[in-house]
Amino acid sequence: MTLQEAHSLVLKVLKQVMEEKLDAHNVQLSQVSYSIQISILVLCHPEQTAQVTKENGFEILDEARLSTLIEVM
Repeated sequence: MTLQEAHSLVLKVLKQVMEEKLDAHNVQLSQVSYSIQISILVLCHPEQTAQVTKENGFEILDEARLSTLIEVM
């Protein structure tokens, strides 16, 4: 599954359970993506926890990008 497919699936499921119309003003979408290096560090050294930050893969999609995803859906 690609990231685009995952975004679409999440928004489709959310649309089914929401009472009001789904738009970029009443929904927020975030994603966490890890690089292989971070994953290996966590696996090899479990006592060293990697915090999820913007630099380590956490991102909240902005309103313009979210609007585009909703339109494509």
